[in-house]
Amino acid sequence: MDMHDIIGLAYESYNRAKPYVPAGYDRDVRHPEYTRQILDRLGRPDERMYNIAVTGSKGKGSHALILAAALQRMGLRVGLFTGPHLVDFMERIRIDGATVPESRFASYMREVHRIVGGLAIPQNHYVGPVGILAAVAALWFRDEGTDVNVFELGRGALHDDVNQVCHRGAVLAPVFLEHPRQLGPTLADVAREKAGVVTDAVEWVSSHLQHPEVDAIVRERCRHTGAMLEVLGQDVLIDRADAPDHVALAVGTRSPRRSSGARFVVRFQHRADAHSRSTGRDSSVVHPPAVDVRAPAAAAWFPGNVAVAMTAACRAAYELGRAIPESIDISDLRLPGRMQVIAERPLTLVDGTIHRHSAQQVAAWVRAFRHQARQSGREPTVGAVLSLPSDKDGEGVFEELAGLVDWVVLTRGANPHLDFSRDWSETARAYFGRVTAFDCVDDAVSAARAWVAPDDALLLLGTQSFVGCVLRLYGADTGAIWDSSGSGRGDAGRRSE
Repeated sequence: MDMHDIIGLAYESYNRAKPYVPAGYDRDVRHPEYTRQILDRLGRPDERMYNIAVTGSKGKGSHALILAAALQRMGLRVGLFTGPHLVDFMERIRIDGATVPESRFASYMREVHRIVGGLAIPQNHYVGPVGILAAVAALWFRDEGTDVNVFELGRGALHDDVNQVCHRGAVLAPVFLEHPRQLGPTLADVAREKAGVVTDAVEWVSSHLQHPEVDAIVRERCRHTGAMLEVLGQDVLIDRADAPDHVALAVGTRSPRRSSGARFVVRFQHRADAHSRSTGRDSSVVHPPAVDVRAPAAAAWFPGNVAVAMTAACRAAYELGRAIPESIDISDLRLPGRMQVIAERPLTLVDGTIHRHSAQQVAAWVRAFRHQARQSGREPTVGAVLSLPSDKDGEGVFEELAGLVDWVVLTRGANPHLDFSRDWSETARAYFGRVTAFDCVDDAVSAARAWVAPDDALLLLGTQSFVGCVLRLYGADTGAIWDSSGSGRGDAGRRSE
């Protein structure tokens, strides 16, 4: 079997059942218990390790990467499971930033596939592909003796296959109404699914400040399980330590290889009274008063992700017997496809923008770009290529970019599992002066690049699969998470491989 066939084994169960699976919410049609059965038959490798699960609606991938990077810089050997991949399928499973070797992946996949074939599964049930891949990751992490592992969940948690991996810690990114056809039609439905990451085995949760309705559901879940909850803006604060020039970071006037990145101070409130009511735990024995963090330049646009991930890293490191440093440098961490300036002439930004919340960050980037251009006496053009499936918040993206983007190119994207049946063209014309559409991503990007001048800006925004196509077109390296061309920290971070 070639590698394409090996990867296909993860989807075999799903593809066989797909014609028989009724439409419905995840709680009705998904069966993550099969992933648990696989892990049990493999000898429960996940229960022998210290695992952290990451969920939420926005920024799961950046939280997972920042958390794994911080733990590695604290001297721990770190497994990382993420998805979907951008360019290379092996990106989904890493140790200390290095991808799983194809030969090891193939060996573990065959082992897991044999177990899947022995499960008694009804015709209209299936073993989730991500659950199968999570089991493969757990085997590799076990055999390599990692100290701690970070698992990024899919769209939910309560009925998500990866959530079956036993984990002691949980990270909750911002939660909002998304995937209503799968998670449920209301924010409360989505919140209950996401709060499912707080299993009975979870001891602590690091979370963003959530919508009150989400916050109430998460807190109730933590009270029920006894998990300690630390919330950004209440238990954890974040300050800019260097007041960097956001415009410089936005427009790429400093090469990422020469930039020292963004600097933050994460401060811990030690509100023992709030925690002890339900847990009797005092956070002051875990966290120092503050941690000085040097992060990648792109993190300037999502500082809260840094703070929440750093809170989780400190908690896990403490429980694993590591001293918590007063400062930590992960500025050479790569965050591909996350507010990434991928070219400078024309200035080109690529990001996984599919809803209003992520479009707000992009809008701030464009304002910074336009401001600097005007300071130089120019009035630039800003164009955008957008790849928005039918179930995404296209109108929210349009509203945030209206008045900032001059023209838009719409494209479908290459992922056959996404629904692009909705034609966004008419809706987009209400917000932008010129709207064009191409079926093929390559054609859309090529046309857009021809329409922008060297001093203009181009936005490439859409699903992760679209971002992956863009990174391929630009020849971006997604194989390593550390940039060894900068300070040399990336090489040091990989010595243990």
